[in-house]
Amino acid sequence: SSAASDVYKRQADAAVQRTNLAKAMATLPTRYRELLFLKYDNGYSEREIAVMCSMTEANVKKTVQRAKKKLESILNGQEA
Repeated sequence: SSAASDVYKRQADAAVQRTNLAKAMATLPTRYRELLFLKYDNGYSEREIAVMCSMTEANVKKTVQRAKKKLESILNGQEA
């Protein structure tokens, strides 16, 4: 049916997006990747990450912003 077809298409699209995200994450510098994983996969606060990584909280915040911007540009095809 059309409804089942739509569900499968959405699932396939989501799988492609996860694959693209994983590939893009792999191209990021290690520090960017580490901070994104700590913040978004593990749910640590910027303060907790700062302590763990011997960084200032402001530096964590700025580095996460830069990492997200770089990741976005990779996913939008603006960088290899």
